[in-house]
Amino acid sequence: MVKHCLLLEHGCEKTHNDHYRHAAVQAGLALDRLGWASIQLDGGIEKVMEKVEGWFRQELAADSPPVAEEVGLEALRLGLLSAGPVAAPVAEQLARLTKMVVKAGGVVVAPENTGLLSTLRYREQVLQEPTVLPSLAYGEPFRQPGFHLMETPTEHWVETLTGLAATGVEIIVAYIGQQPMQTHPLVPVLQITADPAVAATFGADLDLVLANGADDWLEQILEYVVSTLQHEYIPQLYQQGNIDFQLTRGLLGVTL
Repeated sequence: MVKHCLLLEHGCEKTHNDHYRHAAVQAGLALDRLGWASIQLDGGIEKVMEKVEGWFRQELAADSPPVAEEVGLEALRLGLLSAGPVAAPVAEQLARLTKMVVKAGGVVVAPENTGLLSTLRYREQVLQEPTVLPSLAYGEPFRQPGFHLMETPTEHWVETLTGLAATGVEIIVAYIGQQPMQTHPLVPVLQITADPAVAATFGADLDLVLANGADDWLEQILEYVVSTLQHEYIPQLYQQGNIDFQLTRGLLGVTL
């Protein structure tokens, strides 16, 4: 999903640029494809901003225009989560969506704290065992196609969304059963609902209100997913600037 990447350090953090250089080598990444900048080593905020902007200008100027390619569901990398109550018909259609993508060879990642996993319809259709442990740590990139659960140390929406986006998903579908939530600055988040009260109150902030019969909902969701991935649609809350980003401190982390 990322073609041009620059790593910016302050200079005194634990996971500084040298740490990531070693991690990149271990992961088999070419270091010359990455940009590197340091607030301390490069002379302060203003100078490092000039360096960062210059690096991206140079990379983009030397790059060729992107080439559009038609693909199927096997190429879809989908994040799936919910906020608030999830009615049984909604859970059933989201289970259909999950199975359709996975069967085609794509990827679906859900956080372990999503209420969707508490619905009987979704669990019965997607999970083969009554108790399933996460296959991904918080923010860990997936390496195999299929259905994945991501570990979530907290219940914090923004922390969950930040970790989910880091797994490598290219778009996130969030079912809203109460009120719309903050969206992600990098990965598009489609916020959908089938609740008439939620739609009446927050219609301007939602991307899709599921209408007609439940059998039509899957097609409606896929239409918005495709339109967003083709850069034809921009999620409502992203347009409004209602975005947030926060890494989890984990189970033992504290703020001093």
